[in-house]
Amino acid sequence: MKTQIKNKEIAEQFADLADVFSETVDDEGLRVLASICLQLSDLDSCLVFTTTIGNSIEFSALVSNTQATMPGSTSDEPNTLSQLAMRSLRPEFSLTSVNSAIVTEFAFPLRVHGRALGAIFIEGKGQRYLSAETIAVIQSVADLSASAIYQCHQIVQTRTLVSQLKGALDSRVVLEQAKGILAERMKIDFPTAFQELRNTARREQRPIHHVAAEIVSTLNK
Repeated sequence: MKTQIKNKEIAEQFADLADVFSETVDDEGLRVLASICLQLSDLDSCLVFTTTIGNSIEFSALVSNTQATMPGSTSDEPNTLSQLAMRSLRPEFSLTSVNSAIVTEFAFPLRVHGRALGAIFIEGKGQRYLSAETIAVIQSVADLSASAIYQCHQIVQTRTLVSQLKGALDSRVVLEQAKGILAERMKIDFPTAFQELRNTARREQRPIHHVAAEIVSTLNK
């Protein structure tokens, strides 16, 4: 019965996670993911992070059942086991000694399209192990999350590109309007009007689209 309740709670959280990563990737979304993985593992602390192209930590979130700070949780670089998991693209395990106490560590890569976007790092005090089934489930959660994060990044990049293209198109439209206004006012052709715009921009040391926008704005006065 307890297992059913736990699985239901995790399923509900994972549904929330899909919503969190639908618009943006940030610390809050990673915190939800860390909470899910911590419940699945029954260990003590979970750190989830994404990395930049240079492999520095971009976003991170730590969820812990203890008061102790996870070693490396405040670093700008992934810890050794997480780096290993990101290179191998598979779950990694180690037993380490911290202040003469044994600590169990697991790292799961956030893998998508043959590369890692970050990792999930989980640790627990003492010599503790995860079943093969639990390891497979957590890695599946990591893969699904990585896919959602990747899709979110793609959406953001597309929106940025569309915005840039729209800005370029708007500038072009304003430039053509300004050329038309000058051509009409000065009784000159379009190439000469464009040269006049360039000369004004150089003389006043301003971007040509600023000069064009100023000319177009005079129509509304």
